[in-house]
Amino acid sequence: MIAFKETYRQFCQNSKRPLIFQTPKWLDAVAGEDNWDVVLTFNGTLLSGAFPFVTNSKLGLKQITLPFLTPYLGPIVIYPVDLKLDNQLSFKRKVISSLVSQLPKTDRFITQTDFEFDYWLPFYWNGCQQTTRYTYLIDTSQEEKAILNGFKPNIKKHIRKSEELFEVKEASSIDALFYLHQADLNTKGIELLFSKEEFEKLDAAISGQRKIIHAYDKVGEVVCAFYIVFDHQYAHYLIGAVKDDFRNSGVMSLLMWESIKEAKKRNLTFNFEGSMNKNIERFFASFGGQLTPFMKISKTSNKWLKQFTRFNH
Repeated sequence: MIAFKETYRQFCQNSKRPLIFQTPKWLDAVAGEDNWDVVLTFNGTLLSGAFPFVTNSKLGLKQITLPFLTPYLGPIVIYPVDLKLDNQLSFKRKVISSLVSQLPKTDRFITQTDFEFDYWLPFYWNGCQQTTRYTYLIDTSQEEKAILNGFKPNIKKHIRKSEELFEVKEASSIDALFYLHQADLNTKGIELLFSKEEFEKLDAAISGQRKIIHAYDKVGEVVCAFYIVFDHQYAHYLIGAVKDDFRNSGVMSLLMWESIKEAKKRNLTFNFEGSMNKNIERFFASFGGQLTPFMKISKTSNKWLKQFTRFNH
């Protein structure tokens, strides 16, 4: 669908609607230019919907799935500016149904929608399952003091304490962050899903739309690092890591606050990206953001895979 991809590239260049994760620049970096595609639908001559997706094969099975460090993909509904509120439901039903019907047949399908998507019934009618996930969003148009006042008392205490113990600086390289993240996952016995080279390729592709923040201890060592990415509307917390010895120091709260302030400087809503991990979710919730749902939608068509519960969600 070469023509569709070119149309989609032009749309992403001219529209503020797509999140950074949905743009060709991001998908070229994390999946490879030949491993992602897009289906489109039109209202007359105007683009009304887009669904970027990534394909791969594993053990001979064809999949549509999420590439590394990509929390959201499609679909995207593009409403006409003059569409009446009463007609929005029928419009998005038509758009999403058209997009779903154009997706290639695969053994397994999975996507996560962005948090502006709210209507998954055409997927259900196509045999898919849905799990609701959550993120938190902070409106940074408020005064800085008002944002800080929304934090739980323990978070504010951690920030005050950490401001005296650590120095915060912007960094130009992913090196410290990657190795802190790798060590953290090794401690937890979790497999790292991307290599340093893959992360470096992504970082180079979006260098103008990201910020790396380090926290240094009194002897000048990096003890915590954050990676924040930006698009037209949001600043997204993408990845963060801390040295095990400093896990309870409050430095994570400090860097989250610095990230929120960076979003405010850019007039962007701050997105915590979301987590189903109980402890992480509780930490995110402590910053007083608005609880915001998004969806994981999946379908397993292969009869062999259906026998394994873990592939059916």
